[in-house]
Amino acid sequence: MQIVDAAIWIKYNMLVHLPLIIVDESLFYIGYWGRHLKSNQYRALKPHQKVNHYPGAFHIGRKDRLWMHIEKQQRRFGENVYGIMPKTYLLPKDYEHMRNYLAASPSNHVIVKPPASARGTGISVTRKIKDIPDKTQLIAQHYLDRPLTINGAKFDLRLYAYVPSLEPLRIYIYEEGLVRFASVPWVSFLAYIVFLDSNFSLFIYWKFSFKVKGQIMVIAEYSACLVGQKDTL
Repeated sequence: MQIVDAAIWIKYNMLVHLPLIIVDESLFYIGYWGRHLKSNQYRALKPHQKVNHYPGAFHIGRKDRLWMHIEKQQRRFGENVYGIMPKTYLLPKDYEHMRNYLAASPSNHVIVKPPASARGTGISVTRKIKDIPDKTQLIAQHYLDRPLTINGAKFDLRLYAYVPSLEPLRIYIYEEGLVRFASVPWVSFLAYIVFLDSNFSLFIYWKFSFKVKGQIMVIAEYSACLVGQKDTL
């Protein structure tokens, strides 16, 4: 079994306690856990071999590709059926549309993200067009300023699905899941909205306290600790 790239120590420690041998990529027999394989490697797979990426998975794994497919379904079936994501701009292609949205009202903000990153990397919230590069591949989404909360904190739900077959389509959903909470209560100060995200990775190392300076909430002090919260559904 092959394991590559970052954040692998959990998988590695799990495997070393099983009767499996970790081998070179070209020698894997049972399973491969890593980047997408090349087309010829997919074609060479045997029935007993398992991989963690199926061909074309990036169409739902990348934020920009996912929006392209959702927007296509909205045009076909209506936004009332596929209104499952905030309006999204694919930059730089939709830069002028985003500019017009931000100029329409001082309360309009967008959350800007890299199209293929995770764990909160590179995310920012702004309404200033000058803060957003006009030649960089990004996505910008309408920012939801009235999120659902539990006990005053933003949250998200993570459910796990197993897809053993695409044709015919077969999906199994695990009965248990995770609910993840932001580490501080929700307030309307957009100046520090990144710290109200429910992405657990953002809260592993730093704890922040804030004070109001004029109309902006700024960092007063910070310390290292584990502050994000997770729980079962």
